[in-house]
Amino acid sequence: MIPLVGGPNGPVRLVVVQVSGHDLGQVRDILRQQPNEAPPPSEERIARVTGQLAIEPTQNCETKGIVTDLGAAGYELVDALYQERLNRENSRSYEIARFIFCQREFVKPFAAEFTATRPAIFEQLTLLICGSLWRVRVFDNPFFQNNEAVEGYRALSVNLEARQPLCHKNGQTVTTRPMGENGRRYGQPQPLRAGHRLAIINNHLQLVAC
Repeated sequence: MIPLVGGPNGPVRLVVVQVSGHDLGQVRDILRQQPNEAPPPSEERIARVTGQLAIEPTQNCETKGIVTDLGAAGYELVDALYQERLNRENSRSYEIARFIFCQREFVKPFAAEFTATRPAIFEQLTLLICGSLWRVRVFDNPFFQNNEAVEGYRALSVNLEARQPLCHKNGQTVTTRPMGENGRRYGQPQPLRAGHRLAIINNHLQLVAC
């Protein structure tokens, strides 16, 4: 459970919903493109991590309500970025889509181009997160502005990984047989079911058991 307001290091000013995978679909065509990442920048990015893991990696999470929850908590979508990155373990590339939400009181007027594409960005984000279950992990980080840490504010990185689509591309529901305690499958195939849902309740970001 992560407080969005209060806490020893101040309120959360920025929330980044980061979606990663090998086929993010049409989202790449409408987001602001960043240069593909090569190994040295990847190492620099890893070295810059100064926050803490606030929600441990959790499989089979439903996330479809998080965008609505962020809006209700006073956050607005202010930017969206796409990048290809390199997996340092197997040298395979993967895609990253980053949707950046800022506290409403700090939001500046949008550029005309972003204003025009914002509805389509929301649509693609909704399609991504609503149609799948995810492994969720959340980092509670310092807030940086102009590459300098700003005291009294925090930033959250909500990472959605290991995507499990709920439907096949032909529209049919994805099913699987339940897993027993002995690690073996049993019974009839059933639709995928979430074990937790990511939500903001009483200004706390948390995973709630389904």
